Amino acid sequence: MCSVNTIMALLTGGGLAALGGLVSGLVSNWLGRRRDERRYEHEAEQTERRHEHEWRMSYEQRRQERIVRTYEEVMDLVGRVDLWVTFTRQFFQMAGDPKPELPTIEEQARVQALLDVHGSPVVRERYRDWRSAVQELNLADQELRAAERTEDRGRSSAIDSADIWKRIGADIKPRVEERRQRLAASISEELDRR
Repeated sequence: MCSVNTIMALLTGGGLAALGGLVSGLVSNWLGRRRDERRYEHEAEQTERRHEHEWRMSYEQRRQERIVRTYEEVMDLVGRVDLWVTFTRQFFQMAGDPKPELPTIEEQARVQALLDVHGSPVVRERYRDWRSAVQELNLADQELRAAERTEDRGRSSAIDSADIWKRIGADIKPRVEERRQRLAASISEELDRR
């Protein structure tokens, strides 16, 4: 009987060792799989964050480029209007001096649309202020033209030309220039911050 007990002890002991090895292998495999899953999840999250960051950077770069182009368009239009302002109702004007024309309504509308989409609230407000002063000058110029046409026909005009000339020189043109400078300064300040 001794030999049967010995065989049983060996089988039972070997079985326990085998079972222990099997359990150890299963636990090790399970822990390794969990570790791998966490690593893959972490890598996937990092990849997703990196792609999102790259997309945001690309988006921001395109946005900045649009803002710069918009402000360049605004200042181009402002420069052209500034030439018109300079040549409008000069006190001393040489005969035959070419007077620049205002940009077309389409050009003005295009710049306004770009500004509405890409401009900051401060720049949009400064642009509106400047444009309002330019419109006031244009209206005064048109009033003087109407008075001149009436006088050219030999009739007296009800428009007080002297008062309009005074307003243009002392009030309107300086205001247009001051607002142009404020607009340019706001644009420059914003672009410097970018």
